[in-house]
Amino acid sequence: MGNKEYKEIQSLADADLTEKLAQTQLDLTKTRFDATISGTASPKEIREAKKTIARVQTELRSRELAQMSEGQLAKRSKLRFRRRK
Repeated sequence: MGNKEYKEIQSLADADLTEKLAQTQLDLTKTRFDATISGTASPKEIREAKKTIARVQTELRSRELAQMSEGQLAKRSKLRFRRRK
């Protein structure tokens, strides 16, 4: 992914990101269906859609973490530390 697309995802509002996520998931479902039925979809399209979904979800999660309070972050850190053992 180029730097330009990354900046584009970062500049979108939360509502726009949620909409983009839903649209990309719908496109992925349609592409997979087309690939299964007729074999016309290229694997590259499926791969790129999956990567876009992951990028949008990552950006949404990073924004969610940025809005957490210090107490919530401390609790989250304790949980993550326990899971590593």
